[in-house]
Amino acid sequence: MMQVAVDGDPVPKRAGRRRYNSTMIVEDAAPVSVLESVWDAFPFFARCRLRWKKLVSTSVRHHAAPAQLPSSFLSPLHLHPHVANTKFSDTVVTFDASEASLCGAVSIRGIRNANEDTYRVITDLEKYKTSLFVAESTKAPTEVLAAHIQSSIFDSEEVLKAKEASWFLPSEISHVPSSSTQFYGVYDGHAGRRCSAIVARALPLCILATGDTFHTNLTECLKTSCLDMDKKFLDLAATRGYKDGSTAITVLKRNDEIYVANIGDCRAILVSFDPASTVPKVKALSTDQKPHSPGEKARIEEAGGIVLNIRGINRVNGLLAVARAFGDIALKRYIVAEPEVTVHQLQEHDAFIVIATDGLWDVFSNEAVASFVKTYLNMPLDSLALKLANMAIELGSTDNITALIVDVR
Repeated sequence: MMQVAVDGDPVPKRAGRRRYNSTMIVEDAAPVSVLESVWDAFPFFARCRLRWKKLVSTSVRHHAAPAQLPSSFLSPLHLHPHVANTKFSDTVVTFDASEASLCGAVSIRGIRNANEDTYRVITDLEKYKTSLFVAESTKAPTEVLAAHIQSSIFDSEEVLKAKEASWFLPSEISHVPSSSTQFYGVYDGHAGRRCSAIVARALPLCILATGDTFHTNLTECLKTSCLDMDKKFLDLAATRGYKDGSTAITVLKRNDEIYVANIGDCRAILVSFDPASTVPKVKALSTDQKPHSPGEKARIEEAGGIVLNIRGINRVNGLLAVARAFGDIALKRYIVAEPEVTVHQLQEHDAFIVIATDGLWDVFSNEAVASFVKTYLNMPLDSLALKLANMAIELGSTDNITALIVDVR
């Protein structure tokens, strides 16, 4: 039993479940059933459980969602919608039917009790902004951003429709911007899914709210917008008691340049197919920011924190297994949301970018993912992403898995 002081008097409190293979160890988690204890202790039985669920359900991609949660925030696999009334809060926003082939996306729960991952795809940020302010012409950018962040992700579909009644794409774009920037993001939540869902919805608006910097300096734009997004979520967390956090990787493609903003341990790689070689080439576009990395460990310790190895996993103050993340208000002194931004100039044989949460990279090397993509190159990208995620589960991944495969040819 643990003793917890309340108004000076110690009272007994049941020790919560500690998920040592989770990103975040939560002391006051809900009690765990005997079956779940077995699944945690023996991953083989957990994988058998997942296979059985796949047999009795129509598809892992469309797992059942609680009635009170809007399905768009639960991260099932979304086929790319191309309808006139696409909502701005949709997981995937496209502007032309031809854009459906640009990216494949999947997010599956794996053997966890809940899926705290999500993703976001916007195939043209400039058109997104133009459409947004056509629909919301009376509001300033800061008001639009505030409306997105304050809108609860736990509202029913009817309440969301009432709140965002005017947030629809017009049937025609009144002004075609001169440039085009594609947005792809993967967000891995921990201690809850509010942070990942809110970041996925609001980060594109934070990027657009940087004004001229968005058009002239995407590196600085990404750094500024991520820090601003973190501050806004922390303000929300302080008033609502949110403990959530989220790692993130955001990829922007403008012309032949790729900008990658990494916060935490999601990862992006570039796969290239050189006709002179049978083996695909792979380039890491991000570096995992783990607590034991020399630079991150020094920064954490300088801020007064400590990195402890708990059952083989390095954790900040013995709790969090990543060094950078959005949110995590209780550990914010040590866990920063400043992204590491890298830039890549696309070359002739560059073919695909794979962006995924750590659940995929726990069991797949960069080279293995590149070979997998080449092997199943003739599949639609949505099907390829799903096959890749399911294979990660078969190989023993115990985490949720979210992956985007982006065609840059």
